Amino acid sequence: MLIPILSADHDAPAPSSVATNIGPPKSIPLAKNMASLAGFGGDPASLTQGIPDLELWETWDPQLNALIPQAIPELSPLVTRGKYGLIGLVRFFEHLVEDRKLDAGLLDGKIGRVLQAIDLYVL
Repeated sequence: MLIPILSADHDAPAPSSVATNIGPPKSIPLAKNMASLAGFGGDPASLTQGIPDLELWETWDPQLNALIPQAIPELSPLVTRGKYGLIGLVRFFEHLVEDRKLDAGLLDGKIGRVLQAIDLYVL
């Protein structure tokens, strides 16, 4: 996806002539539909359907703990791009916080570990 870089300078080149590529580097593997995160590749609301708000964290916390272990090197298989990669997990987290009003602080540790795994993989 190309996003134009805009400048306040009126003499700047037209937006189509200056662009930057946004997204994960191609060195990160493309996730397959049978990968660990594949279940997050669809509509995130379907993953919480039928779960009452008061049971949402108790239902998902153990599953997320199993998916996102404490040891950062063990997370490297999750560092993937594409529909069945990390973007699905990110959309699920957004759904939990924005749509289901889960306290975002509950996800801090899990998100932090995923970010550390990305850094470890990319660096």
